[in-house]
Amino acid sequence: MNVTTYILYFFFYSAVGWLMESLACSGAQKRWINRGFLTGPMCPIYGTGAVALTVLLTPLRAHPLLVCMLGMVITDVVELITGILMEKLFHTRWWDYSNRKYNFMGHICLRNTLYWGIATLGFMYLVHPVISLFLGKIPMMAIRVIVAIILIIFVIDLIAAFKNAADLRKIKDTLKKLYDKFSGVPAGTEETDEERQELLNTADTLEDIREGNRYKKHDPARILRMNPRIDNEFKRILRDIKRILSDQDERY
Repeated sequence: MNVTTYILYFFFYSAVGWLMESLACSGAQKRWINRGFLTGPMCPIYGTGAVALTVLLTPLRAHPLLVCMLGMVITDVVELITGILMEKLFHTRWWDYSNRKYNFMGHICLRNTLYWGIATLGFMYLVHPVISLFLGKIPMMAIRVIVAIILIIFVIDLIAAFKNAADLRKIKDTLKKLYDKFSGVPAGTEETDEERQELLNTADTLEDIREGNRYKKHDPARILRMNPRIDNEFKRILRDIKRILSDQDERY
């Protein structure tokens, strides 16, 4: 099997993973949520995991127990590395298992590890054989064309997504610095008035971002809409800002 076919698997399973997670989150929130990091219908972590399982476990299909155990390890490694990279790059977590027992750094936990082991068995013995048979009927020339088109769109989407997330990271870091600086300034000083106005302006900007009225070119508000956890973090920052402003008003 050549590299082009594996790339097609990556895109296909990324789309399937996006659909499953978006439906699950939408059901919990009772509104549609695009859970993908990208604008398009893809969650690359699922595509990466699927390709890793296919490459590493196909030679071991005669040993289901070994497939299950190694599947847990492989998926945990993919989830852990992805979680750490996302947190380092954007200063926020896209999932957090810190409140679950037997978790590691909040990025992986025992319960999900067991789920991934069961999912690996279903994937390797039921899902992937059917998918590989179906995709195997597509002529290689057509696969190359499909992969080339999707790859171009994927790269463009990925660049835009990093820009969106970087915008949010800058906004969040700015708010935190303003919050820390302003909360430590004594009331009634000249610096307080300046900092207060700066904080008010930043809070208004954040409100506009959450409503989608600013940064429409890159639309970082989409990341807030598709990830309630990040949106809740921003709402908490706004609540803290308003509380500080209210405390300052009471001192005048």
